[in-house]
Amino acid sequence: MTEKYYNEQGEVAVLYSPGFGAGWSTWSFYYREELVFDKRIVEKVLARERELINEEFMQSLGYTEYTCLLGADELTIAWLPVDTRFTIEEYGGAESLRTEKSLEYTA
Repeated sequence: MTEKYYNEQGEVAVLYSPGFGAGWSTWSFYYREELVFDKRIVEKVLARERELINEEFMQSLGYTEYTCLLGADELTIAWLPVDTRFTIEEYGGAESLRTEKSLEYTA
């Protein structure tokens, strides 16, 4: 199980890549959920060390299968309350985060 990163308010860090080109987790065939939550990757983003998120780093974390790293340079953190249901949608490589609260219509 992947260790998650929590902020001082108890919210969970969720990683996604909003820039067009390549999705961070949505373009991964093997590690989708892990790439969304991995505390070690979150720590690199918080330290503004996105350039260190490379193939060697990912393999050192145990990600031995192919992982698309093209979205790593634009990784963004969304802070969500624990137990928030969400999905990450992708269009043209740009990922966006949707929660139940962000849905537009209710019947």
